[in-house]
Amino acid sequence: MGGYDHLSDQLPSRVMAVTSPGGRPGCAIRVEIHQGDIDHGGSDRDEFTATGTLWRNGQDVWYAMSFMLDRSSPLPPAGVWMLVHQFFAQDIPAGVSGGSPPLAVEVTHAGAILIDVRGGSKASAYDRAPRDSGYWLSDATPGTWHDLIFHVRWSTGSDGLVEVWQRQPNGAFSAAPQVSAPGPNVLTVAGHVLPVYAETGAYRSTTSVVQTVYHGGLWAAATRTAVQAALTAQATPPMVASARHGPAHRRRHHHVRRRQARHHAR
Repeated sequence: MGGYDHLSDQLPSRVMAVTSPGGRPGCAIRVEIHQGDIDHGGSDRDEFTATGTLWRNGQDVWYAMSFMLDRSSPLPPAGVWMLVHQFFAQDIPAGVSGGSPPLAVEVTHAGAILIDVRGGSKASAYDRAPRDSGYWLSDATPGTWHDLIFHVRWSTGSDGLVEVWQRQPNGAFSAAPQVSAPGPNVLTVAGHVLPVYAETGAYRSTTSVVQTVYHGGLWAAATRTAVQAALTAQATPPMVASARHGPAHRRRHHHVRRRQARHHAR
């Protein structure tokens, strides 16, 4: 995929390249989030965004990503939600956004990783999506790298699919996914079928707690073999290169977004 092209951060020190975090070789991006960072109506946000790479209704894509909560970083307090990655829905030329993302990785106050999936038609970004579910993936263990593989068939219809695998302690990925979520995963807002792009970092409802997350990369390809090979080799992904060397620029505008409460499927 193309490099990340926007930074939404309060200060340059909030999003930084670091080497060998958590004992893993290579480079990662360290994200530190504070209360009031890019505050828009009760949320805190420090993220980097790839608006130049869009995925659309009908595409079948494999993704791999890795993240780690800092060993000393607290989990979100009770009543606080936190996303470490999202595929945000927006038609930028039309000025139409989807609100809460159709696909996201959430860390909960109970120490769980949830895969949030939304889809269907709604009148505005502020409305709740007809399909709005969260699927338990695993425990969110601070100080441990979480390597994830996604298979997404982006669709407005029943043929949509989200499958997720997480690397096991023995270093292997299972044949069967830990999460399988069929059904619509594309948002249609006011008649606009919205594409998605990647946003990575930390985005949460506001809290005074300071949290730190490390991101090792995001890869996209047509096959599981390709993304799993990149993740296993820990090849330097384009997002690391863009964050390190400066093509990304800081973004001060924001999108209409709202994260609604929803039921968790397990």
